[in-house]
Amino acid sequence: MKLLHTADWHLNDRLGGQDRTEHLRRRVERVAELCQHERVDVLAIAGDVFSEQATAAQVADSFRHLRTTFRPFFQRGGTILAVTGNHDQDGRVRPFIELARAGMDIAEPPRRPGDHFASGKMYVLDSPFFGRVRDSAGLEVQFALLPFPSHSRILTGAERAATADQLNRPIAQRVTDWIKGLHTDPRFETRLRTVLVAHMSVTGAQFSRGRFTLTEQYDVIADANDLPSGWDYVALGHVHKSQCLGGLAHIRYAGSLDRLDFNEQDEDKGIMLVDIGPDGRIGEPQFIAIEATPFVDVRVRDARPTAEQLRAQVPDPEMALVRVTVEREASADATGSVDRAIREGLPFVTSVSWQAPELDGTPAARTIELKATIHETVLEYLRRRLQEDDPQRTALLQLTEQFLEPEGHE
Repeated sequence: MKLLHTADWHLNDRLGGQDRTEHLRRRVERVAELCQHERVDVLAIAGDVFSEQATAAQVADSFRHLRTTFRPFFQRGGTILAVTGNHDQDGRVRPFIELARAGMDIAEPPRRPGDHFASGKMYVLDSPFFGRVRDSAGLEVQFALLPFPSHSRILTGAERAATADQLNRPIAQRVTDWIKGLHTDPRFETRLRTVLVAHMSVTGAQFSRGRFTLTEQYDVIADANDLPSGWDYVALGHVHKSQCLGGLAHIRYAGSLDRLDFNEQDEDKGIMLVDIGPDGRIGEPQFIAIEATPFVDVRVRDARPTAEQLRAQVPDPEMALVRVTVEREASADATGSVDRAIREGLPFVTSVSWQAPELDGTPAARTIELKATIHETVLEYLRRRLQEDDPQRTALLQLTEQFLEPEGHE
């Protein structure tokens, strides 16, 4: 059985007000091409298929694109197994997935753990589950699927804790208990080749440049030693940097499908290809690179630059995401000419930072992120400020979304 492991697509994401849809869809289409070229049987997406910024219409449109893009894969009997992550398990996105499942032939998981997933379908799992896939040659592989272990999914309500880390520890323990306890479930077939697909943080993972080190105060962290190293493959998502853990090539973060911010500016992106036979994994998992969206820093040194001068600094100005810094010499005398050159020459600017001497050391000396609308700015602010375990978070975001719709405040 050929398995393609990918993660963290973040479809319908935005960066600095720039819509990433076109960039991300190009990478998805490349994944579909690889599925065909490599004769893949199962495409495993280890969480965060969607961004939490996605609207219902955008999720529906993305599912239509997925159905069209992977039609040859589905017609050949391929199966997509995806789990939700910390972004697309949000209360705003999860109902959209359910709606798509009902109206767009996105498959429900089998009713009983251990049953078979149907070929030619896409599954999006929002709770821990395990089931089997049978390939065209008759080989059965068992998949244990673990979505992001959020408080709402794992906690029972009986816990007594005063801080986030006191809640995150028992969640991590329950994740470990679930994985280790599978072999005691009579529906879990220990003789089958088995793959774990999970979206979570694991000790020992290396993060992209500039990322905060994860702690129990902010995240659920599983111990790498508790992962099932004896299984044929462990497909992880959540950390955007591709890597293996503990020197074991078959326990992997695939990394994000594309660069998602400037912390990932220099990172290579791609997918993992795994071949599993009746006697286990055949050879080492193979990393296949996928061309990533260019992330480029542009510096403005002239008070009256031209669009052509700015474009000359960008290898692919029609696709690259650009971060602009206006240096002191230019910012001291610049008027609207700098802004005009930026907007005429660079279609995907995420932020503009002015280094005006008179602003040094003042609150005004800051980077300005370009937001597309007030609607997006307000929602992004609330998502950052509201804790994920706040019981009123989902309701407040939904009310805000309704109010910010064009007719909502009338």
